Amino acid sequence: ERTIRKRLLSWALACLLGTAGAASAADPAELTLGAGLHYSQGNYGTDTTTRISSVVFTGRYQTGRWTFRGTLPYLHVTGRGTVIPGVGRIRDAGLLTETRTSGFGDPVVSATYEAYSDPKWRMGIDVTGRIKLALGKPKDQLSTGEHDVGFQLDAFKTFDTATLFAGIGYTIFGSTPVS
Repeated sequence: ERTIRKRLLSWALACLLGTAGAASAADPAELTLGAGLHYSQGNYGTDTTTRISSVVFTGRYQTGRWTFRGTLPYLHVTGRGTVIPGVGRIRDAGLLTETRTSGFGDPVVSATYEAYSDPKWRMGIDVTGRIKLALGKPKDQLSTGEHDVGFQLDAFKTFDTATLFAGIGYTIFGSTPVS
């Protein structure tokens, strides 16, 4: 099962990276970089309070019908080690005192293909592949330590000033010892 997941991850990563050159050279390309702040505090289904602060660095490259995105969070977590940012509650780490940890979490990269677009009818369909790369430190509970792969299909239709949107997706989570 682990070998199948590694092969699937390798295949998905190769597809995401391989599509970078698929857009026409005549299409205008756009690169956007940014950063954002996030703070949350809660019990997250546990009996203690966890506080999470993050600075998230983002990038987006759009060319033709393709849009490539990446995010990289820098996290500061205060709590008993029972919550992983972006994942939620995990088994009790057995810590009796509050701990603080900081560092980079798991980056996420994605590729979206505009599979169908009809400007006249103001509707479209996008297909997205996403990979969470387990590069954060699992021992500091900034990562699960496993890669995740996701696929998503989105459709929209615009009516005057309102847009109807529908999406469906599936994520294959890596097996992790922390859950």
